[in-house]
Amino acid sequence: ELIEENRADKLYIPITKDLFCRCGEEVIVSILKNQWFLNYQAGDWKKKAFTCLKNMKITPSKYRRNFEKVFSWLDKRPCARKRGLGTKLPFNREWIIESLSDSTIYMAFYTISHKIRQYKITPEQLIPEFFDFIFLEKGEIKRLSEIINIGEKILKELQAEFLYWYPVDHRHTAIMHISNHLSFYIFHHVAIFPEKNWPKAITLIKPVIIEGQKMGKSKGNVISLAEIQQIYSADLFRFYISHGADFSVNMDFREREIDAVKNHILKFYMFVSDKIILSKNTLDVIKVIKNLYSKVILSKIIRKFIEAERSLREFNIRRYLQISFYEIFTIIQDFFRYTESRNEFLIVFKMIYIDWLKTLSFTMPHLCEELWEFSGNQGFISTQIWGDFNKDYVNDELEVKFRYIENVVKDILNIKKLIKTQKSNKIYLYTASTWMYEILELIRLKKDNFKLIIAELKKDQDLMRNKQLIPYVKNQLKERIWEKELPEVGEIELLEQFKSYIEKRVNCSILINSKFDPKQKSHVAKPFRPGLFIDS
Repeated sequence: ELIEENRADKLYIPITKDLFCRCGEEVIVSILKNQWFLNYQAGDWKKKAFTCLKNMKITPSKYRRNFEKVFSWLDKRPCARKRGLGTKLPFNREWIIESLSDSTIYMAFYTISHKIRQYKITPEQLIPEFFDFIFLEKGEIKRLSEIINIGEKILKELQAEFLYWYPVDHRHTAIMHISNHLSFYIFHHVAIFPEKNWPKAITLIKPVIIEGQKMGKSKGNVISLAEIQQIYSADLFRFYISHGADFSVNMDFREREIDAVKNHILKFYMFVSDKIILSKNTLDVIKVIKNLYSKVILSKIIRKFIEAERSLREFNIRRYLQISFYEIFTIIQDFFRYTESRNEFLIVFKMIYIDWLKTLSFTMPHLCEELWEFSGNQGFISTQIWGDFNKDYVNDELEVKFRYIENVVKDILNIKKLIKTQKSNKIYLYTASTWMYEILELIRLKKDNFKLIIAELKKDQDLMRNKQLIPYVKNQLKERIWEKELPEVGEIELLEQFKSYIEKRVNCSILINSKFDPKQKSHVAKPFRPGLFIDS
């Protein structure tokens, strides 16, 4: 009423002050008369948008709430302007459709743009009925063909191309687009397309920064795609950005780090190409792996393939690359360094390297294609279908045994480091007394029921007189030993099986349960935690 009586007026104050355009000029907010708006409250439009969002996968999931908030407050938004490039507003040719309102379903056009160029279809032929037929499967093809003078076969081909690619399975962009472009992207898809062609997933990441600073034209630190290809190469950049980027953090592009990654990739290429040459001379008829170390390495690598694939499906690209490149490369290098049989190494390598190249081809496509061809394969690795990675070779029990061996090696190396000696004459390992293993089995059966455990032990009075018994039982209960993964095999047998491997790792001969025990280390031995004496 006050406004109508000219006793009051509206004053618009920008929430964010001092806004500047990319060109450097100050941004001025202008209110245009007879402005056109998109009404996001119209009909059931917003309800359909929420339905689409509910069925979409949003990664990281914490941003789903951001979408919901934007959807809730979206009301009427200006959709046209008076100047600049763009499409004329159909309802009033003096206006141009504003870019955010005009660019949210462009990916639908991408699916057929190459065909439009291929068949030299003109803008005049791209009438609304053309897009209704291609995108919405509406209209009569024979009549449409006559109107726009495009053959029925071509129209069917364009429609098939669109239907092959749609819906959009995955959209990846930056989080600042949630409040505008991405929300409009969902709204406009549900307004135009049938439900079968609604978007399926969106992944979001924070903006890339360079050497700790925000990237921007005004700072002069923007790196163009052309420069990336020339300076770093596509594979190096893809690898670096994939491993460095994460949905929860800013990607900080640093020159020193990318140089380190380059060295890792070159080392990988030299290692794999060298082993491919050696493996070509390995007889294919030799398929039986006899050595336990070889079997456990094969099992571990295949398990890593499975974990890497799972990480990809979860959009955890960083974890996928950490597993498929760094962890597998470390395993295979250690295997080459410590194996007793180079022939078995090459057999295992031949069994896994093709799948290894396949898993890495997403981030290093050109390098993996080169190694694929170098190994004598035909076609392109990028067209190969992933198999099951020979899952039958995964051996859980053997890996549990090997983790125990690795712990023994770790203990020896740590003690050698503490006493500051790299050279030792002999290393003595002492396994626990037999009664301790019997108690261990009892605790694993009775778990944390101390009364039941003691009642069972009282049946053996000789054992009850052992002063170490009760402290040992309490200690095992405190460590909740029944929850731990322990090898289902005799400890002495296991140490004997991997004795040569341990000796190679610690660079010293190993003696198991020798009578020579000057420091009484056999008295401190526990099941699967052997006593240890280093004779230096």
